[in-house]
Amino acid sequence: MSVPHIESPVASLKDGLSFYQALLGIRPQVLADGHAVFRASNPPMSLRLVEQHGKQEKPPGNHGHFGVQMKSSAALTDYQRRFAEIGVRLKVTQNDVECCGSVQNKIWVEDQDRNGWELFVVIEQDVGGGCGDDVESCVNCPCNFA
Repeated sequence: MSVPHIESPVASLKDGLSFYQALLGIRPQVLADGHAVFRASNPPMSLRLVEQHGKQEKPPGNHGHFGVQMKSSAALTDYQRRFAEIGVRLKVTQNDVECCGSVQNKIWVEDQDRNGWELFVVIEQDVGGGCGDDVESCVNCPCNFA
């Protein structure tokens, strides 16, 4: 199975660990001086956080946003609980929103470096609305909240 690999700069590795442990539900498999590697199975990904030691090669929050599609509303509720336990406030909760050709329930959070994370569950597939085929409609899509 192919697994996406994401590397993200962080201002403070220590500050980022609790957020990503809550997001992925695991501890990092590698925790070394200046970086951590999470090898997650749900969602499958390899995530490497690299501490910038006060120097950001890219400004925080420069990625747009990342998203994780949940398999159920119960999973989405579990993520809300995980984030509440570590003091991460939900930026926005959206229910029954038309986005990217489907109806979704979603929550938005930010990590310690202001990178947006959209966690969502698809309630209904193949509906009109949300993003269209042109740039103008996609700019106004609810999935561009972050």
